[in-house]
Amino acid sequence: LSPHTCVSNDIGEDQSPATIAMTHHQDPRPHDHHRYGGDLLFKVTLLSATIAFFAGRAAGQYACQRPNNWCTHETAVFVSVDCDGDGGLDALCYDGDDNRWMIRSSDQCQEKTSVPDSACPAVFIKPPPPAPPACQRPNNWCTHETAVFVSVDCDGDGGLDIVCYDGDDNRWMRRSSDQCQEKTSVPDSACPAVFIKPPPPAPPACQRPNNWCTHETAVFVSVDCDGDGGLDIVCYDGDDNRWMRRSSDQCQEKTSVPDSACPAVFIKPPPPAPAGVCPQKEDYVGVANMDRQGNTLMISSNPEADCTVRPTCMGFNSDGELKTASAPFDLASAGKCFYYKDASLMDTPNCGALTETYSVNWLKNELPRQAEISNTYYNG
Repeated sequence: LSPHTCVSNDIGEDQSPATIAMTHHQDPRPHDHHRYGGDLLFKVTLLSATIAFFAGRAAGQYACQRPNNWCTHETAVFVSVDCDGDGGLDALCYDGDDNRWMIRSSDQCQEKTSVPDSACPAVFIKPPPPAPPACQRPNNWCTHETAVFVSVDCDGDGGLDIVCYDGDDNRWMRRSSDQCQEKTSVPDSACPAVFIKPPPPAPPACQRPNNWCTHETAVFVSVDCDGDGGLDIVCYDGDDNRWMRRSSDQCQEKTSVPDSACPAVFIKPPPPAPAGVCPQKEDYVGVANMDRQGNTLMISSNPEADCTVRPTCMGFNSDGELKTASAPFDLASAGKCFYYKDASLMDTPNCGALTETYSVNWLKNELPRQAEISNTYYNG
């Protein structure tokens, strides 16, 4: 037998059940008066051998053998284990360089060098760690009026945590990831299973009536106009007529349809600014490919408005970061913009007009590298 073949402890792999039976009994006298007894003995022997053959296979007697000098190099780890669940032992090798080799009985003991984790879960797929112990509820904890007690896995580690909240918006929590120490500052994110409710299901889509929006020049659109997740239907034509059925209107038809009723259809986004040019913003000066590192006041989804009402905000960048200083500039990636307040157009509350002087040092390629900006308040 070669080192790559499957062998049995008792029966050769190349022997079929019938061959095995013949080796157990061969009747040299097929024509004598014992032939009926011999036939019966032959059949019993055949049945016994067949059962023994498959019982041996089921019992895992057919193991893949380890070839000579196989998996003996430095950092190599040899494992004999049933990888494929057929009851036979397979041979597996892996090393410190993430190389893997495998000889499985289900592959007729042929060597494989492409060995994903799933090829031998017993070795390569580790079971998850056991869940930590559940946090226990102290005596008289969360028993006051309007209190609600919940035992749930808040942190996703498999251990049960305990949460308490009441009608006055007070919250208490003991999580296994905090060693079950009590917390009284409990944001929604600390236990999403309790405090973050899934969004309601989308309403049913509005259905298109028969022969609706089929006249000449009519354009039919199915889109979510009102942002509730349900599909609405819109119709408009070349004579500027509009019709709409929205889920938020219980799919009742509307013929007065302003642009704002379906922005996805009627409000087109402005074209992108040319490369190297920042879109204009009122009361601000935009500088392309520039930013201000540090001095971040806050991050806003509406930085222009939030910076305008804050005297301490001197500017903001394309990422919505409000800055308490607008100089010096730092080079930013292409397409980024930094906006600083245009002092000539703004009044600062309680301080009179805000004046601004600045000077720019230029690189040889004429891109601004740094701006020195001083803000001066005066009463007037």
